[in-house]
Amino acid sequence: MITSIQGILTAATPLHAIVELNGFGYEVNIPVTTAEKLPVTGTAVKLHTRWSGREDELTVYGFATPAERDFFRLMIEHVTGVGPKSA
Repeated sequence: MITSIQGILTAATPLHAIVELNGFGYEVNIPVTTAEKLPVTGTAVKLHTRWSGREDELTVYGFATPAERDFFRLMIEHVTGVGPKSA
């Protein structure tokens, strides 16, 4: 499992961040609490990640701290009816 991504923050909204790493731009879904902690675009950023895959899509979720990522993981794995988007 890939547990973090570190690179240059090239764009950010309250729900997404684009992290460029070795020529690839990764779209990372983030909560508003993480968006508030992001540095300015064009600078280095590290996000703690959880990857979720379906048959037709691979989605990356990013968090400012490992604790936030671990809470997200607990929500989607142990709470009935809660998926990645709502967690």
